Amino acid sequence: MPPSSTRLPTWTTATPHVPCDSLPMELGDLGDHYQQCSAMHGPAQVLRRGAGLLQGVVAARTVTAAALIALVCALWWVVT
Repeated sequence: MPPSSTRLPTWTTATPHVPCDSLPMELGDLGDHYQQCSAMHGPAQVLRRGAGLLQGVVAARTVTAAALIALVCALWWVVT
């Protein structure tokens, strides 16, 4: 829905025992709303996917990461 629209959304959700009575115009309004929300949340979704991917890589290599951290700490301790 355009931000300048003053009318309330006209779509409804159906319960399992009530048939859906959405009109094509209502579904079009819902589609427009979905596209607008998707465009607004695009960068956040990219960051969320990237963080999830990074977490998966780190989780799969926890032992290796811990060994590297221990090695760096040991080298720092020896040097200082």
